[in-house]
Amino acid sequence: MYSPKQYNFSSDEINMSVEYDPDTITKYLDDNREAFTAYIKTENTSYDGFRSFMTNDYDTYIRTLRDDTHESQLTQVLEFYIENNMPELRDNIVEELYSESYLEYEYITK
Repeated sequence: MYSPKQYNFSSDEINMSVEYDPDTITKYLDDNREAFTAYIKTENTSYDGFRSFMTNDYDTYIRTLRDDTHESQLTQVLEFYIENNMPELRDNIVEELYSESYLEYEYITK
């Protein structure tokens, strides 16, 4: 886990390795297309003070999701899944996970 001293260049990070099946992820997103489309429109649309580097178009998102270099997309899919399937963790997932000792973690300083 990494928390920067200043948030103007980076954000909190939790680095982990995850094995996943792109077909399963794609099916889940297709089954929840309307909700996921609204989610990425909200999360990935630029506005004053925020410039998004990720697509907010569902079809483009799905096409590029299979590329291993799109770790940010996998993070968003995980966030979306948690918001929709694990509401007890939605608001405070990091604190909840640590307080229940599900994860061992180490703060990293850069």
